[in-house]
Amino acid sequence: MNAGKMTRAQLVQLSGMKLLAILRVETGQSDPRISTATKLANALGVDLNTYYLAWVRTYTQVTEQMKGDENAEAQPNVVEDPALDSTHATNDAPF
Repeated sequence: MNAGKMTRAQLVQLSGMKLLAILRVETGQSDPRISTATKLANALGVDLNTYYLAWVRTYTQVTEQMKGDENAEAQPNVVEDPALDSTHATNDAPF
């Protein structure tokens, strides 16, 4: 089944999840546990990494939009942490 053409009812049936749980993940009201993400990825027929990356992109876009909507003129004082930059990663990273 083409995941792009799947209805919510079909996703509920294939994932074994409740509609409310799926809606909470879709709208960003809930961060999915790995077990939830696995069920959704399997039901959609996608690799879990593909599902996760799509979710992160969507979540990031929504939160950035919400930040802009809350206070369009205020700019947060963000200090970049080089430790979080993958270009500075070393082989002795704990993860």
